[in-house]
Amino acid sequence: MTWQVVAKGGSDFLINWGLIALALREFWQHRDLIFKMDAPPEDRWMGYAILGCGLAMIPMALNSASFQALLAAMILGSLLLSQWGVAFFVRFPGSIVMLLFSFYPDMGYLANQTWRALTPHLLLERMTAGLASSGLQGIGYKAVAQGSLLSLPEGAVEVASGCSGFDMAFYVAGGGGLMGLYYRLKKRQTLAIVVVGVALALAMNIPRVMLLAIASIHWGKASFEFWHGPIGGQIFAAILFTIFHYIVMYVVNRSGRSAT
Repeated sequence: MTWQVVAKGGSDFLINWGLIALALREFWQHRDLIFKMDAPPEDRWMGYAILGCGLAMIPMALNSASFQALLAAMILGSLLLSQWGVAFFVRFPGSIVMLLFSFYPDMGYLANQTWRALTPHLLLERMTAGLASSGLQGIGYKAVAQGSLLSLPEGAVEVASGCSGFDMAFYVAGGGGLMGLYYRLKKRQTLAIVVVGVALALAMNIPRVMLLAIASIHWGKASFEFWHGPIGGQIFAAILFTIFHYIVMYVVNRSGRSAT
C-alpha cells in the first residue's frame, strides 16, 4: 500500500519510516534497560489474549487498509506487552505511539479527512483559488476566483482537495516534527519549525496552482498532466523540502543540538 501511495507522488512513507527509525533509536539507546525487563504473568497473559483477538479478526480486515493497520499495531503491541509488560509502555510511551502509528499507510488521507470534518466546506480550496487568481492578475492574466473555481477568459480549473496545499503542508509539518525529535530540539523550536514549514508549503502551493491553471488552459492536456502528476509534484516537493531543510539546519545549528 505504501508503494502505491509513492507511485502516485505521495510522501507518507517518509513519515512512516521516520517514526519507525526514531522509535527504534530510542529502544536501542536503552537496550540494556529493556533486556532487564520481564513481563509479570498477568501482563503476559493479557498480551496473549490481545494477540489472539487480533489474529482472529484478520479475515475481517482484508478489504480495509485502516483496519489492517489497526490490527498490525494491535498484534505488535500485544507482543511487546507479553514480552516486557506494562512497565515497558510506561517507560517508553512516546516511542511506542510512534511505532504503532507508523503502520497506517496513508496518513495524509487521514489528516485530510479530519481537516475537512472540522473546517468549513472547501475552506482551503477557496483560499487557494483566491490567492492564485490574485497572483495571475499580478502577471497580466484576467483571472477570477469563484469559490474553488479559478476562471480565465479561455477556460477554468477547479482547485480540488489535492491541489489545496494541505497534503504538502501536512508532510512538511510531519517532517519538521520528526526532525525536531531527531535533533532533540526544544518543544518551542520544533513548533516553530512546523509552523514555518506549513506556511512555506501553503505559500509555495500558490505558484504551483497558477502554473497548473496556465498549463491546463494554454499548454494543453499533456503539459497539465505532467505538472499535475507524480513527476511535476515531486519537482515542487524537492524545491520545497530543499528550502525547508536549510531552515531546519539553521535552527539546529543555532541550538547546538546533535542527533546523538
